[in-house]
Amino acid sequence: MALTIKILKKALLWLITGVIPVVVAACYGVMYAFNRNGKVVDADTGEAIQGIQVSCAVGNRSNVIDTSYTDSYGNFYIAADTECDAYIFTDVDGDANGSYQEVVVQESFPDGSSIEMPKAQ
Repeated sequence: MALTIKILKKALLWLITGVIPVVVAACYGVMYAFNRNGKVVDADTGEAIQGIQVSCAVGNRSNVIDTSYTDSYGNFYIAADTECDAYIFTDVDGDANGSYQEVVVQESFPDGSSIEMPKAQ
């Protein structure tokens, strides 16, 4: 009797941890995110810029699917369900951390890259 219970427990554990997740993934797909991180810096000084809005756009620039903001070290992190067609870097805090021109990066860039933003004229 004890051996039968032990075998049933192992079979149930195998079913729960092995088979069910595979069936769910096959039916609904696997969650996958496109991640990108980097740093935004002043084009002239190379210093980090805080408070820059970083947007991930798909298709045209108005179809933004994720938005992030740079921290005090200029770092940002974007996680989206699909790969971004464009990354839009916008100064949204006015003169608080300096005024910068908007930068649009149309191609993908390596994680950890520095994005240079020129000062606004």
